[in-house]
Amino acid sequence: MTNLADGILLCAPDDLRVNNERWRIVRTGSDYSLIPLPTIDPSQTPIRLASKSALKLGSPLRFDSEPGRRGAAG
Repeated sequence: MTNLADGILLCAPDDLRVNNERWRIVRTGSDYSLIPLPTIDPSQTPIRLASKSALKLGSPLRFDSEPGRRGAAG
């Protein structure tokens, strides 16, 4: 079942891979990790997923102050 509250967005090929190959995505606090299959990593060491959200706090990407125009500052 998909949980939209977490807002995980994957491109189509990665979504198919996660579902078809039965990889898992888990959340610890505000961090998300990908859990590889035991056949790939027997210890199933979590791989931290970095956010690519342009509007996340601390991002260098900002909206221009000019109405109707968006872009990267600086």
